Amino acid sequence: MEIITRQEAIAQGLRHYFTGKPCKYGHTAKRWVKSFICAECSRMHKKAERQRNPEHVRQRKNDWHLKNKERVARRRKEIETEADRIKNRERATAHYWANRERRLAAVKEYNRNNKAKILAHRTKRKTKIKRATPSWADFEAIKKIYIKRQVVSERTGIEHHVDHIVPLLGRNVCGLHVPWNLQVIPATDNLRKSNKWEGNQ
Repeated sequence: MEIITRQEAIAQGLRHYFTGKPCKYGHTAKRWVKSFICAECSRMHKKAERQRNPEHVRQRKNDWHLKNKERVARRRKEIETEADRIKNRERATAHYWANRERRLAAVKEYNRNNKAKILAHRTKRKTKIKRATPSWADFEAIKKIYIKRQVVSERTGIEHHVDHIVPLLGRNVCGLHVPWNLQVIPATDNLRKSNKWEGNQ
């Protein structure tokens, strides 16, 4: 690893610098520009914290992402290449199958403890879809799209959603719940997109 001072790292807009000298715990690793902390020490501290209180760490991470959706999406667009996206999909697939039983158990536990919240969300969602579905819509075609979502999710091991290309309740435009306004995409892409119409960006 190339030696670079903290001042040089700051001038180049980097997040880390490297002195080549070990920290007080003996790690010869890069250090964070903002805190001076050894990255290896930081990693070990976070790992220990996850083991002590995994639920708290997970909730804190989820809260941060919810508060910074735009920042996360912008950052991903800046740094991700197609190779990165392929690598991430492969890693997500492997992680899903390695942790499938634990994840299903966690989902069941959450559903059991939040029945009223889930019911309210589903009722609101169904009402919104019902209002956006015209009487002349091709219901068989819509049903096939949802079946396709299930098949793709099981085949790839990655959760997929049925996304409305033009959102039902967008900021500047509202779409309909009809076949040509539906697409099957990875759940992560759908959650990142939220209720934005990408064709209007």
